[in-house]
Amino acid sequence: EGEATFSSSLGVMLSMLGAVVGTGNIWRFPRIIASHADEGGALSFLMAWAFFLWMWSIPIIVIEYGIGRYTKKAVIESIGTLIGPTYRFLGGFPLVVEFCITSYYAVLLGWCGYYFIYTCANPLPTEFATSNSTFYDLQDSNWPVLCHALAVIVAGLAVCFGVSTIEPVNNVIVPLLLLIIVFSFYWALYLPFASAGITHMFHPSWKSFSNARLWLDALSQNAWDTGAGSTAFLAYATYMKRTQGAVKLGSITPIINNIVSLLCGTLVFCTVFSVQQKEGNSIGN
Repeated sequence: EGEATFSSSLGVMLSMLGAVVGTGNIWRFPRIIASHADEGGALSFLMAWAFFLWMWSIPIIVIEYGIGRYTKKAVIESIGTLIGPTYRFLGGFPLVVEFCITSYYAVLLGWCGYYFIYTCANPLPTEFATSNSTFYDLQDSNWPVLCHALAVIVAGLAVCFGVSTIEPVNNVIVPLLLLIIVFSFYWALYLPFASAGITHMFHPSWKSFSNARLWLDALSQNAWDTGAGSTAFLAYATYMKRTQGAVKLGSITPIINNIVSLLCGTLVFCTVFSVQQKEGNSIGN
């Protein structure tokens, strides 16, 4: 008693969405769909992806929530509590994975901070050559090192202050992020030729089900964008109260996350098809 905890179930959910909603939904998901969208469409991949949401992501996330809420310890000590101190080394594997993912995202966070300030001060590029030049101007400067350092410092401070800082911040920025995604989704729906993108995305190509790569990518995409198996949910769940349901939150969080992925995939398909068809390119191209 007396330890810092989330003040509400909504705070838990928004904090976890803040941890998992990101490039996996906005960038990787549309790209993976496109790689499995032959001229027949991408619905087959979406069906496999939805299958693994229920068979992989939700069960594992519920387990993580339950373990974290029960043990009130990080992953290594949680495993020691559940199956004995001899097996605590097993917690090192997800810890190494989380370290690698964090290192990757720290760089991206620095880039995002740089480009946010840059785009506020400069007009958006309208040609590929201009945008390419903007990217390499950053890489050829010292800004990536500085931005990376600032990202690490900010993340470190968030960890030091704990849930008392993480929850109120996510209560603001996550709804704002979701609002931006929903606004962009509706904007994309009304673009010229957007219906062609929607039709292609949600049209089945039944022969794709025989492609083993489709099933592997559907599983890995679920693991990537929901964070299932990364033990991030376990760490957050250590700050949950006993009255905050592990099964309810463990089911709702990945479902909302995948709805966000669907919105992002749809808006990207609508935008790309609109631009390409206005330029005279066919669906096959």
